[in-house]
Amino acid sequence: MKLTFEDRGNLREINVQSEETSDKYLNLLDPVNFPFVILTNENDDYIQCAGGKTSLTVEIRVHNNGSFKHFRVGSKNESKIWSKIECKVGPIMVLLHEDLELQNAIELFHLFYRKKDILESYNLRNITRQFT
Repeated sequence: MKLTFEDRGNLREINVQSEETSDKYLNLLDPVNFPFVILTNENDDYIQCAGGKTSLTVEIRVHNNGSFKHFRVGSKNESKIWSKIECKVGPIMVLLHEDLELQNAIELFHLFYRKKDILESYNLRNITRQFT
């Protein structure tokens, strides 16, 4: 797997040997200087997050037979209220239950790294149409 991130305006990419590698870089999240982290697997599926440690969004893209589906991850407590995540790659408008924190991102990146399904405690909203 590879990890892609922006560090003070420089786009960087590293190979990931363990899930702790993503933890290290997720802990650097900062809305201005370190605004996003993307973990990509061998199928070009990825999980990405953007924002800061206390307010971030997590998205997952999975490929299948030449097409893809793109999801935004949120807590199960669904909301119809919009929230704005301020960051260098934003602002990003999400539903309030999709405005997550660092611990959520770490847990979700671990699941992706281990090739596990997203826990039932999360909600996946299909936002594929925004990218087609």
